[in-house]
Amino acid sequence: MSRPSLVLLGGFLGSGKTTLMVEIGKRLARKGHRVGIVTNDQGEMLVDTAFAGASGFAATDVQNGCFCCNFSTFVRDLDRIVHQVEPDYIIAEPVGSCTDLVATVLTPLTLYHEGLVALAAFLVLVDAPRLTNEYRDLNLSSPITPREVLVAHQIAEAGHIVLSKIDAVSDEKRDESIASLRDINPTATVLACSATTGENVDHVLDVITNKLAAEIPAPVPIDYDVYAAAEAEMGWYNGRGEIVARSVGKKTIDGEAIALDIATALASEIGPSLIHGKVLVTTPVGSVKVSVVAGVVQADVAMEQNDPVDIVGLTVNVRATVDPVELAETVARTVTAVCGKTAQLVNYNHRSLIPGAPIPEHRLT
Repeated sequence: MSRPSLVLLGGFLGSGKTTLMVEIGKRLARKGHRVGIVTNDQGEMLVDTAFAGASGFAATDVQNGCFCCNFSTFVRDLDRIVHQVEPDYIIAEPVGSCTDLVATVLTPLTLYHEGLVALAAFLVLVDAPRLTNEYRDLNLSSPITPREVLVAHQIAEAGHIVLSKIDAVSDEKRDESIASLRDINPTATVLACSATTGENVDHVLDVITNKLAAEIPAPVPIDYDVYAAAEAEMGWYNGRGEIVARSVGKKTIDGEAIALDIATALASEIGPSLIHGKVLVTTPVGSVKVSVVAGVVQADVAMEQNDPVDIVGLTVNVRATVDPVELAETVARTVTAVCGKTAQLVNYNHRSLIPGAPIPEHRLT
């Protein structure tokens, strides 16, 4: 069995990793390639894994910590997909608050598990609208605060940077963003694309299929106390349940509409403290994921669901600079209220947390 090509997609929360991952996977599949997906997040009940599966891919996840802190589990998941699917490509999406991937994931993977996968690309995504707005207040060229250090390090360790969501900024802002990224990382290649419109996604695909980003960059030093402080600034919330029509047999639930309503309500209730919110609604024949980043709500449909149904599955992931207890109360109350307008929320389980300090299994510099 030949080694599959590994694509590692890094980048901060809400940078568009999942949307680009699924779009790249679909384009590879149309070219006749088999694709497997490994997602990663804090906690359980993950939107990204379910959405990747609903999009038609063999998908698994590493839960309750980053790839680096659960490296052995990551390797086992890679091995499982290799033997179950025999993929040509595996796309792996680390936690959005994770960095130092060169020293803790790519280098040990190459040294200790050379026969498992072959690196095709290590790409780091940066959100263009965020870079031109929210990130303008961050000193990413000379980072000081924990958030600045985390985001800047993700950019600095990349060999290839993907400026995402370029459909949401002007050409002038796009050029400014590329210039600012080159200021932070002068040696990286910068690509610009939109997974939503498809603009320049083929450029990213060319990098992957031609293995133009296969060389592992040099590791970049980082203070792990500051790194841990950046992760601890955020509360993480995961919840899952079902939405059931009020009357048995009455098909009154519009999955996409209710996902949009929940996401919009979360953006309103949590406000600027909301870093990234994701709502996934699944039915037997359709699936829609709605994301909220910097107050902007966007829907990604895995399979069309044109008619209302009487029951849907619901998964909610929220990351915000809010105390986890308060976050849990706010999200659960909001989700329950929105669902209760037209249906009933049942079997809803949820959990909130603050990530522990990152302690990688390996760190090879």
